[in-house]
Amino acid sequence: MELKNKMDDKKNMNKRVCLVLTGTIGSVKAFDLTRLLVKNNYSVQIILTEEAKKIVSETSLEWASNNRVLSLVDSQTSYLKIAKEYDVFFVFATSNFISKIANGITDDLASLTITCAITNNKKVLVLPLMHKELYSKILIKNIEYLKTLNLEFIDPKEEEDKYKVPELDLLFIEIEKAFTNQSFAGKKAIISLGKTIEKIDDVRIITNIASGMLGYNIALELYKRGCEVTVIQGNTNHVFPKKISTHQISTYDELQELAKKLTQQSYDFYFSTIAVSDFKPVVDHSSHKEQIAKLSSEKEHGIRLIPREKVLKYFSDVKNLIIFSMSDSKKTFNYNNVKLIIYSDPRKYSKENLELIVCDKTNKVLKTLTGNRELLAKQIVDFVELTS
Repeated sequence: MELKNKMDDKKNMNKRVCLVLTGTIGSVKAFDLTRLLVKNNYSVQIILTEEAKKIVSETSLEWASNNRVLSLVDSQTSYLKIAKEYDVFFVFATSNFISKIANGITDDLASLTITCAITNNKKVLVLPLMHKELYSKILIKNIEYLKTLNLEFIDPKEEEDKYKVPELDLLFIEIEKAFTNQSFAGKKAIISLGKTIEKIDDVRIITNIASGMLGYNIALELYKRGCEVTVIQGNTNHVFPKKISTHQISTYDELQELAKKLTQQSYDFYFSTIAVSDFKPVVDHSSHKEQIAKLSSEKEHGIRLIPREKVLKYFSDVKNLIIFSMSDSKKTFNYNNVKLIIYSDPRKYSKENLELIVCDKTNKVLKTLTGNRELLAKQIVDFVELTS
């Protein structure tokens, strides 16, 4: 396989990422990250320290990136050019490498390149990977100093007294965020997603089929655009970056209480994608003197469905309400701060693609959106941004 350095091939890909691997075992994850980036049309340059060369396979990384892996400062390698021509630098960093950069030590290609990237005001993302004991006061001081130079530190996964590489999807989100216009910077949003449950007895419930995927993708899209995001997650287990504040709820009552608590603060947007139980099931216990833990399966039972108060009222103080409604007919929402009403027809529900009808507060149709949840999330956030 013939490889070449693609720094001069500007027509190849317009998103250019330089991965810097240091002597942490977490650097082995760079292979999968590289594959994910290339699959999404990023151009990837990889730089290794001498310690990293003992851990990872250069041949594998060259195959994954389709680019020559660099490690030495020589006549064929210009760290100045790399620092100028690549847009985002992502470092799998040991405590030693972080301290070197903070103290101006430039004794190899990796440290030279990152130092020059800082000088050129490039985006530098640092993932600290080490034993917890190494996360000392000295290292924290170095990290705080580097933050003043606009380096961004990615939260690692804490496990077995170590700081490890988090899920690759989360790393990819951080890299995408570095390339994204921070059009929602300074804004705060709440996104509710998933579903609530209602108990029939202590072991049986009524719920719905909502997956929370649309709300999940809206939350990530807002986060990538610089928004301070708070997620209310109902009976789903989506994984978010640590910088997104996440609250787990299960029932209508829990959602109501959390809404009251959160809205004591000021928020710019509320996206109501959660599928809330519209009814409270009430079982006819006339033949029983008290509530029983498990209804007998040997006889019939009557269940009344009592309409619930709409939980949206508890978010009515948020500046802009983006209301999602699964309905085959238009509804009236008597709140002055309704920005958009987004309808989906339950008769056309699909796990793959959806059709959404975007209306203003008067139910005037503004736009029809179609696509998968990720595409729809981008279109919705684009529309909110355009009309804000």
